[in-house]
Amino acid sequence: MRAVTGLLLAVLFLLPASYAGADDSYWTPDLRDRDRKEILDTLRPEVEKATIGLVRFKIQVLRTDGQWAYIQAIPQRRGGQPLEWWSTPLAEAWESGEMSEIVMGLSRREDDEWVLVDHVIGPTDVHWHAWVEQYGLPEALFSAPDGS
Repeated sequence: MRAVTGLLLAVLFLLPASYAGADDSYWTPDLRDRDRKEILDTLRPEVEKATIGLVRFKIQVLRTDGQWAYIQAIPQRRGGQPLEWWSTPLAEAWESGEMSEIVMGLSRREDDEWVLVDHVIGPTDVHWHAWVEQYGLPEALFSAPDGS
């Protein structure tokens, strides 16, 4: 019994700090969750307008508390094809290295509907830091569960 208790304690001490301090009031909606599609669909029209074409998202971070939602993703063409930034209105910024391939969106639930509050296409910094202050949101909303 002592060996089992010692092993259990050892495992607990080896757990990542981000897990031990995880805030479970934020979650990533499951693939089958209606909110997931609705949250992503708040950002999609802005990205499609900027890139002149249909997109799907390769999600890096998708977090919500049920009221606010944060999206960080890499847009792709339908079918998973990489987006050819050089063929979009953003080509000059892309070719000069003034932008990244990432898009970020901040959405809020209003009257049982998700609405895009703010977004950025191609940030070269951690743009959501400004949203923490601007909208009074906790950093936990913007961090993946593994702390990234």
